[in-house]
Amino acid sequence: MSYNPVSAASSRRNFHKFPIILLVLIATMPSGTFAGSLFFTELSEAELSAIRGMYVSRSRVQYFGLSMTTQWATPARRAHNVGMSIAVQVNGDTPNLRITRTGSLGEEVDNSLVNEAEVNPALEQISGAVQSIQVSGIDNAVHNKVAINVIDSNNTVTSSEAQDLPLGRHTYQTGSGITTDFSISNESLGYKVVTGQGVVTQALSYNALSNTNQLLQSANIIGNGQSIVNAVRLDVAFDNTWQLRTNNTNFGIRNLMGR
Repeated sequence: MSYNPVSAASSRRNFHKFPIILLVLIATMPSGTFAGSLFFTELSEAELSAIRGMYVSRSRVQYFGLSMTTQWATPARRAHNVGMSIAVQVNGDTPNLRITRTGSLGEEVDNSLVNEAEVNPALEQISGAVQSIQVSGIDNAVHNKVAINVIDSNNTVTSSEAQDLPLGRHTYQTGSGITTDFSISNESLGYKVVTGQGVVTQALSYNALSNTNQLLQSANIIGNGQSIVNAVRLDVAFDNTWQLRTNNTNFGIRNLMGR
């Protein structure tokens, strides 16, 4: 999946590329004899076909957020936590973009001294949502999760622990040697976590060779007794979110989220 971080000057032109949900309200007129003959003139099918779909309740996006988190624990160490968030907050007509990171990352190091971990080239050629788990060992548990939420705009506060991430590659290492490698470029937005037991990846990326866009969640590990949870969450807030708080909408979102 291609993602181009944008400045405030250009974000207004590119903002329409983000997913926007329109709630279409269709008012059905009763067709009974009482309604049709006493008060209303019933429209013909030809007249109805000319106006169907014209009455739309516009939903302006106030906030669009995508967050990726990883928790990786083994019997020999405490869980290593990684978080990356991409948020677009709309003030008036101007979208403001912020990319942040959180987690037990350790200290930032010179990335020129750290080899970037490679993802299986076969996975990079697949377009769409890609989830891959490769495990060698016993008593391991790996979960890839995706969630979509329609939220209220007052629930979009960024964690106080979040630190801004500028463009480029940023590498962090803990005292025990766990490496977290963030990437923010025109081709990739995400991170890789590398330990002696393998590599875990979450990213939005574009492959120019195969012309594919993807959301990737990947775990390639060896060893025993490991627990890995990858999660991606999409949050969207509208200026008329209350109109989306219907039983049918909430039921559809819960089904999409698998709960």
